[in-house]
Amino acid sequence: MVTYAELKRASRGFLIPLGLAGIIHCFYLGGLLFGYLNHWAYDTRYFSNPEAHYWALGPDFFVLYEAGWDFLHGRNMYLRDDVDMSPEEALERGLQHAPYYATYRYIPFYGFTLGVVLSVFPPFVAYWLWIIVSEILLGINIHMTRRLCRRPETFALCIVFWISPFPLFVEYFMGQYSLLMGTLIFWTAVFLIRGRKVGASVCWILSVLLKSYTLLMAPLFYRLKRRVDILICVGLVAATSIPYFLVFPEGFEKFYEYGLKGRVGAGTAQLYMGSQGVQMGLQALANLLRLQSVQFSLFSVQLSVAKLLIILFSLSILAFLVIITFRRDYDVLSLYCLWALTFFLLYRDLWEHHYVMLIPVLVLMISTERLPIWMGVTVFVLIGTPTLYRLFSSESVVRVLHEVNAYNLLQTLYFLIKPVGVGILFVGIVQHARTKPFLISSADSQLMPKKPEDTMRTTTLAANHMHK
Repeated sequence: MVTYAELKRASRGFLIPLGLAGIIHCFYLGGLLFGYLNHWAYDTRYFSNPEAHYWALGPDFFVLYEAGWDFLHGRNMYLRDDVDMSPEEALERGLQHAPYYATYRYIPFYGFTLGVVLSVFPPFVAYWLWIIVSEILLGINIHMTRRLCRRPETFALCIVFWISPFPLFVEYFMGQYSLLMGTLIFWTAVFLIRGRKVGASVCWILSVLLKSYTLLMAPLFYRLKRRVDILICVGLVAATSIPYFLVFPEGFEKFYEYGLKGRVGAGTAQLYMGSQGVQMGLQALANLLRLQSVQFSLFSVQLSVAKLLIILFSLSILAFLVIITFRRDYDVLSLYCLWALTFFLLYRDLWEHHYVMLIPVLVLMISTERLPIWMGVTVFVLIGTPTLYRLFSSESVVRVLHEVNAYNLLQTLYFLIKPVGVGILFVGIVQHARTKPFLISSADSQLMPKKPEDTMRTTTLAANHMHK
């Protein structure tokens, strides 16, 4: 564990990057107030009117906010009665409480819990409270990272990773919950490292209730003989969802349409500029290579070569992870991080702010020295800097991308840069998954390596950790 005194003594060479990261973070917060960064991301530009000097802060936040208000008033969280009227008219008629919002697409749990708490406050008071909570979560994450790091230089680098990625600004602008999700992923791993089973289980279950993709980690929890946790998790999802959908059956139809249908698996032939996932990156590359135009029939289903390759890619990733999860020579923390990456590899509608959920994975790998520093910095540069959207934000280019679907190499790079970062991180974790023992403490003997020399090495690590 690194102390803050050690960081202070060793940080002279890191004062410039740490100071720059702090300035960048303040620059992001200022961008929320003054709008000078709105043109740098598709998400923020979409909700901005530069001619009127107006930008709609928190469009995703108000989805959860409105869901809580709907629940309090006995309304269906998944249906909107105001689709044929202006927000002003809907507010006047009492059909909505938020100034603007989209359709709620998550399972009901956070709508009738966190959403209800937030909806007690006036809309923009609740939004800024959410930003404050997000800043507090960042501070807690940084403090917990300190306890994982052995060297102050590594801790300083992790601080930069936490506070300065551009997707964090997009996250704050949208008022999204990706930072909360990333925090739950990070806390689950930290509790696993410390052998705190209950804390790890609670955080994992809460993450599944928020953004359900972490349910894919079930094979790993099964390997760790945490089958009761899996049953509790599935039971809570069912217990908090089925009764609600029985009362509001139309809500399940909307949940399926907006939350599940077409979100996982092969991408479509039509790309859109908000997508930054591996699925869309592969689709863009396929379009550049003209693979989308090669069609064939398989079991009476018309497919393109591009779609078939993406389907095979998705199935291969899942099969590979399941196989290595049950091999005892693979480090469990590395496996955990690989499963956390499945969202970026398999989910189709992946926006720039979602990359906030990748930062905890990167921090876990760097802080526990499971990934070389140069690789971590490379990944951070690829996923943490703004996309090339500023080069393509003109109306003509957007129209070409949407209507003509014609791509040159530079336009394809727009969709590929962040997925390349995901790919490097995935390969790097796989490559180093056998080189480190999982535990810092020896509280959970089932995770100990089987080889005598590895057991000795893990015991030494545990002793050093306890000594510190």
